[in-house]
Amino acid sequence: MYRGILLDFYGTMVHEDDEVIQGICLQIQETSPQRPTLEDIAAAWWTCFSGMCSRAYLDRFHSQRELALQSLQETLELFASPLNPDLLINLQFDRWVTSPLFEDTQPFLEKISIPVCIVSNIDRMDIQAAMEYHGLQTEYLVTSDDARAYKPRTEMFELALKTMGLSRSEVLHVGDSRTSDIQGAKNAGMAVAWINRAAKPGSHVAEPDYEITSLAEVLDIVAVANGCG
Repeated sequence: MYRGILLDFYGTMVHEDDEVIQGICLQIQETSPQRPTLEDIAAAWWTCFSGMCSRAYLDRFHSQRELALQSLQETLELFASPLNPDLLINLQFDRWVTSPLFEDTQPFLEKISIPVCIVSNIDRMDIQAAMEYHGLQTEYLVTSDDARAYKPRTEMFELALKTMGLSRSEVLHVGDSRTSDIQGAKNAGMAVAWINRAAKPGSHVAEPDYEITSLAEVLDIVAVANGCG
């Protein structure tokens, strides 16, 4: 029986910032004397950023904004681009607040009958600003700021369970990332529904308990698990 939902934010409730990242990579490409491909730039930036996130926890924690800026600075240096990292990163920060909702997000929040806790790697102030921008409300919110760690580490999941007052077996995590959400939830001993909106291939480090294409399917999963289906 599920008595609560953990819900990822970006890529699950709102669109990712892929277009902005592509635009930043294009600017780097156009100003780099090395003339790298867009794929090379994006891969280098992601490798740098994700590595920083994996090392940032507890006493070594740094906010998502700090890591985004630092990783962009290192990427600009790597490709010898003279662009101003502070100006560039603001494009991404602005997108974090205004990323469009998926069409099924608001209907899901209106229909779900058990408490929802958003769990996100983005900084609390940005999540709160995005929720206010879109008029979203949930019972609980736990971010990397609160846990002092990033998914797929277990600290955020464990803090969310403590905040909701529920056990691992009573909560279903829903998210789009193979690593942060599927592996993270499994590391925390929780059931997980992988929302695969774009029909991505599997290739999971861990297998999800459910694979879905919309948040509406979570309502069905909960209904069946709780004996209402």
